[in-house]
Amino acid sequence: MNEPKQLQAEANGKLLLFGEHAILYGYPALGLGLDRTLRLTLSYSETGSLPASQKDSLPSLELPAQYHAAVRKVMLTVSHELGRAFPEHSHLSVQSQLPLASGFGSSAALCVAAARLLALLAKPAVSGKQPPASLDTERLWQAAHEAEKIFHGTPSGIDTALALHSGLLAFKARAGGLPELRQLQRQELPLVYGSVPRAANAKRSIGRLGELMRQQDPSCTETMSLLGACAERAIQLLDGGSGSLCTVGLAELADLANQAHAGLRKLGLSTELAEDLLEAGRTAGAMGAKISGAGAGGAFWLLAENRQKAEAVFAALNKRVEKLGLQSSVQLFIP
Repeated sequence: MNEPKQLQAEANGKLLLFGEHAILYGYPALGLGLDRTLRLTLSYSETGSLPASQKDSLPSLELPAQYHAAVRKVMLTVSHELGRAFPEHSHLSVQSQLPLASGFGSSAALCVAAARLLALLAKPAVSGKQPPASLDTERLWQAAHEAEKIFHGTPSGIDTALALHSGLLAFKARAGGLPELRQLQRQELPLVYGSVPRAANAKRSIGRLGELMRQQDPSCTETMSLLGACAERAIQLLDGGSGSLCTVGLAELADLANQAHAGLRKLGLSTELAEDLLEAGRTAGAMGAKISGAGAGGAFWLLAENRQKAEAVFAALNKRVEKLGLQSSVQLFIP
């Protein structure tokens, strides 16, 4: 009898700093790959017969039942895209440091980690699909991107890119494919970031704005242009720096965050609770603050002048969160 085998793969969470939504319409974007991860652990044996319930060779799952259908779709998609099969008699468990459905890229991290697991497995090709000679980062990104469509319909490719990489990434939209990406030097940005419950899921928010853009709604198209301009200038500020922005640079970055947030709020992507917490952060000394990602709740971030002031913002937000009774709904971090 063979000893059980075990493989693990991880992927990063993400924080979109600038250009969310706008990247879908030809504008640049800027994001940060977080050091908080989602990990998949695959345990399997290569002996015995395949249970009837597992004829598609997908792993059994160790996670709440409400997530089974989506996770199984991810596994099927990456298996098809990469031309590789999961082993029979396998079992998959998920350990995540990322709160679900909160704008930190948990679904993208799942898709990337699943693709990485398959890259570790030298299994026979799935029916009708020849496996590539090698699974480089670009192939893994493409496979994860296809799987991410399960959650977001028309994803930009940013979330899965940030799940694959760490640090700051600048993105340039590319017609008909994944965006171009460029790694920037890691900056010492005194950020506080967290999340609030969502009023609508990401897929719905993306779809609503997509319809407005198809109708060439003047307010929506103007705001997308603003979001793109803020992203472009933020990339210029952070590109080629020494690793620490000067006070003037931080102030301009904060102003860009405030402008972009006003645009996102104009698009109906903020919520009363998000506004409450961002205002509490500004009152405590944050120079700039904005929501992040698809919106309608979810992630947000605030920029302070230095770490000491960021810690004061963090403390003020914790106090506000406690007063609102949201301890289990809001995650706050200082990188």
